[in-house]
Amino acid sequence: LVTADSGAALDELRLRAPDVADRIDVRNPRRIGRALMLARTGQTAPPSDGLWTAQTRHPTLIVGVSRPRDVLDRLIASRVERERGDGLIAELEHALDSPGFSRGAAQIIGVKEVRALRNGDIPASEMSTLLETRTRKLARAQLTWMRKTAHVHEIDLGEAPAVDGLHPLQALWNAAEAGSKPE
Repeated sequence: LVTADSGAALDELRLRAPDVADRIDVRNPRRIGRALMLARTGQTAPPSDGLWTAQTRHPTLIVGVSRPRDVLDRLIASRVERERGDGLIAELEHALDSPGFSRGAAQIIGVKEVRALRNGDIPASEMSTLLETRTRKLARAQLTWMRKTAHVHEIDLGEAPAVDGLHPLQALWNAAEAGSKPE
């Protein structure tokens, strides 16, 4: 539920669920809309710090893959160049020109940059740097989330190829299936 009048929605949310309204990002109409939808049904969202606790989720094996920062940065740079070579810019331009391009799709890394390129706000020579920067920022946010989330089993691949993560992943899966605590 995204409302055209997020101010009115926020006012209603303050009446129905003042504690939720106090915690919400008032600049995000999508979150206001979801919170209001829950409040109208008498529900409240789980606390922001409780989303991935053992008490609020079904039994789940959560595995996170990590690498040293320098390795991750090098892999990101390589991926950006590979994707650009494979036609990323043309693909994003085509998507932007397609009817029904959603707000969610507009959050994909590269869309903002292609729009800026089209508008003449950035030179083409800066595209790789901008894509790498946004991708590194996302990767670091994911690592932060992973490290703050209880019960995440981290597989640090170091410089090894991704396929080397299969054996430790299989071991974790087998331990979970057997009902034992993964190491």
